[in-house]
Amino acid sequence: MAQTKVSDLTALTSPDGSEELLINDGGTSKKITIANAVKATDLPTAPSGISDDTNKEYNLKLTDVGGTETLTWVEETDDDTTYSAGSSSALGLIKLEDDTAQTEAANTVSATASRTYGLQINGSGQGVVNVPWSDTDTNTTYTAGDLLDLDGTEFDVDLSELTDGTADVVGSADELVYLDDGSQKRKQIDEIKLGQFNNDQSWTANAGTMTEVLDDTTPQLGGFLDANGNYIQTEKGGDIASASPTVIDTDGDYFNVTGTTNFAAFTVAADRQFTLQFDGILTMTHHATNLDLPGEANITTAAGDVATFQSTGANTVQCINYTRADGTAIVGASGVTLGFFEHTHTISSDLTISTDYNALTAGPITIDTGYSVTVPSGSTWVIV
Repeated sequence: MAQTKVSDLTALTSPDGSEELLINDGGTSKKITIANAVKATDLPTAPSGISDDTNKEYNLKLTDVGGTETLTWVEETDDDTTYSAGSSSALGLIKLEDDTAQTEAANTVSATASRTYGLQINGSGQGVVNVPWSDTDTNTTYTAGDLLDLDGTEFDVDLSELTDGTADVVGSADELVYLDDGSQKRKQIDEIKLGQFNNDQSWTANAGTMTEVLDDTTPQLGGFLDANGNYIQTEKGGDIASASPTVIDTDGDYFNVTGTTNFAAFTVAADRQFTLQFDGILTMTHHATNLDLPGEANITTAAGDVATFQSTGANTVQCINYTRADGTAIVGASGVTLGFFEHTHTISSDLTISTDYNALTAGPITIDTGYSVTVPSGSTWVIV
């Protein structure tokens, strides 16, 4: 059989499809018409990235559907499902602890030292982050007095750490949270009734009265006292030594005055009423402002005399009652003893005779400079 080189064959530039090609199919010679052969122009377009993606492989796949043959590119799949576990020294796969999607946004990366924690693998091959912390509160047992419930929101409160309310003005609409047989309750300040301290220092709730406030040594009323039909008990203080001026103590309302030092003024706070019992003889000098005495005249005391005073201002005192131990009346500095009516012969204060009254004076009488005696119409002043 004559042999012909392929290079010597005449090229067929315009085949009509009926020409036949000789092919080798596993060592056996076969023929196929050109119409049944695949032309380069019949190949499908290569998928995007096939030329530059070195991590993928593609094969041509010939499919026959109803006698119609179709060529398509198919990505080569990797059926190898065996992977090595990752570690600190080798790349590998790890398993998520939970598939639940997180709704919280990631925190801002912190630049603070010792705040970045590395990812570690636990015994189950899960990726975890170990955040160091320590539980400083080991007390998990609370008494009823430590737990408050405000509108259903419970929180643990150490009552000793609460600030006092002295810097805050408490209003009637403010609320007080309290415990009632272990149940948390609240009440507005203006609805709270005072309880009662009993003699044994026990407490009677909602009694509406308070008989003793042992912890408050300076209680403030903030207004006039309403005794509600009960009497107000006064207290005798310690003895007061007469002096010029005489100092009125604050440990009571009734005092014994010792000594014989004359005086014309008191040292006392405003708006106080006090009673003095004199133990000796001394002279209180009348002063229209500092020490206003009955009859606007000086008084010489005797042992057992009792006088009540009212301070209308600081160190401004009015004698509102004077009772002599012997029962005699106070008329200036005079007195009646064994049928004698005595009075001073010098008037050293302004005097006014009561309207429609007459006055009798044993003369001679001297009116000091700067003072006067007023005799109203209808009255008479007789000097014998």
